[in-house]
Amino acid sequence: MLDTIAAYIDRHSLLPSGGKVIVAVSGGADSLCLLHLLHQLCGPGKRYARVQLHAAHLNHQLRGEASARDAVAVASIVESWGLPLTIGKIDVPALAKAEHRSLEDAARIARYRFLREVAQGQPIAVAHHADDQVETLLLHWLRGSGLPGMVGMLPRQQDIIRPLLEVSHEQTTAYCQEHDIVPVEDLSNADAAFLRNRIRHQLLPLMESINPGFRDTLLRNAGVLRTDLDYIETQVDACWPQVVTKEQDEAITLNAQALIELPLALQRHLLRRVAARLCQGQSPLEIRHYALIEDLLHRPADRQERTLHLPQNLRVTRILNNLTFERLSTPEPSLPVKMDTSGESLPRHCKGGGGADVVGGPLRSPNRHQPKLGSQAGGRAIRRGESSGERKGGPLWSPAGWGGDRVSPRYQRDQQDAGDHKGPPNPTSAALAPTDVDEPFLRLMRIGGPSRSPGSPVVSEASLPLPGELAIPGTPWIARAELLIGALMEEVKTALRSANWPEVWRLLANSRYVVYVDAQNLDTCLQVRTRRPGDRIQPLGMTHEKKVQDILVDYHIARPEREFIPLFFSASHCIWLAGLCLDERVRLTGDTEHVARLSIIPKAP
Repeated sequence: MLDTIAAYIDRHSLLPSGGKVIVAVSGGADSLCLLHLLHQLCGPGKRYARVQLHAAHLNHQLRGEASARDAVAVASIVESWGLPLTIGKIDVPALAKAEHRSLEDAARIARYRFLREVAQGQPIAVAHHADDQVETLLLHWLRGSGLPGMVGMLPRQQDIIRPLLEVSHEQTTAYCQEHDIVPVEDLSNADAAFLRNRIRHQLLPLMESINPGFRDTLLRNAGVLRTDLDYIETQVDACWPQVVTKEQDEAITLNAQALIELPLALQRHLLRRVAARLCQGQSPLEIRHYALIEDLLHRPADRQERTLHLPQNLRVTRILNNLTFERLSTPEPSLPVKMDTSGESLPRHCKGGGGADVVGGPLRSPNRHQPKLGSQAGGRAIRRGESSGERKGGPLWSPAGWGGDRVSPRYQRDQQDAGDHKGPPNPTSAALAPTDVDEPFLRLMRIGGPSRSPGSPVVSEASLPLPGELAIPGTPWIARAELLIGALMEEVKTALRSANWPEVWRLLANSRYVVYVDAQNLDTCLQVRTRRPGDRIQPLGMTHEKKVQDILVDYHIARPEREFIPLFFSASHCIWLAGLCLDERVRLTGDTEHVARLSIIPKAP
């Protein structure tokens, strides 16, 4: 096997000419086989003489004392081979809870955060093999992956290298037996609670009972698709200089017209590459995100700034002929990983000596709720062809939150002042927002607000009937809540079922201080007030709540203005921080049955 792996490494240029390579070692047959093979190939007097190996093992704390024993066993083996080792320890169940992930996903995220913390930019060798490739292809297929997902894992992806990708698990096990290597048995590999294990132990045997050569067929098909993908990538390479006008670490700007002129397939592959470069090599874009971006591309190329907020803090802004992708740096919750590289006694290895905070990218996995509508209070509802009749005198902002993406959490710049708005809302502004708070809005806060000292909390609140309207205590605003009914509601539902978001935006004519929400869990009355200490909201696309205070700071809202921004509450939580943030739990989805329109309107002078 040694010659086979060496030839594979050379063919794909997996190892650097010199320097350190981090080897991920779980203690199983695959990772120990990989480390042993690389140990024979790397180091002074060997094939790759200038390459130095450094092993890394993470104790996930999923199996109590068994996990600690695994760490001791790994340390013993690696030490006997004379290789340096870093052992980390993290409470994966706590991480899963803190970041609202599954155990399987939290373990994977923690593992790569730890490895990259150890590697500090050096290559990381992992023991993925051909059987892992088959399982990954099936996972991607079940989740609806496009062409990039159906080629599976590559020999090299960013800083990750996979020398064993053409070797089977049976071969790695046989190799360990041949060299008297005793791997650690991880009982969680048989736990049917993990999707990958169900694929391995249930789905794959079923597929092989239908086609005994199923694994080979799947891998062969991935090879065919990889050839097609390689050709598409060369075409993306060719058009990249004409489309990309500016490239930085955290932002990439495109020529919108040049992008539009490309075939749709090339457009999407180029956008995928842009997103991947900004998101640590892994694009978060799905088909609904491409649809949102394509709609943005076909908006008028004027001076109005329009913005989409997508998963993983990715923001897309269109102004004139410039389309800019930017990765916003928002800290995500994470747990410290304790690491030890001392090389002293084995128990100390496993306990971990020092601490290192490991921060990774955010997860965007929106929750979906089944809709239900309670009884309705008196008032009027919105029918097809009607406007809600905004009062004159207020600037406008756009709605937010369709399709599970962070859309429109910021104010939109408008050329109109607070007293200049006339006519119906502009439907083209739906789900498009700018980057800064508009001056007319703040002027209303400063001039139209009641007289009181900055920072003084408003203790009163008001009940807003659904449908209904009221003056919000302590602010210069009137709150309005309406229900969509009749033909308009049916058309909106049809568009939502087919995920036709541009049509949803067209139907839901909106103004700048308006959002549309799923009325599933809304009572007959909402509570409307200004902020109080401890208020929280779950921003669109996020799986955990965030302090309203932190959001106001993020958006650079001056302290005096913070006291006049209205908050809308259902019986259980905040649903809208007006103008800044819509709650994930009330976004419109394909399951939405009833829609409520919430808005605020400046009070008449």
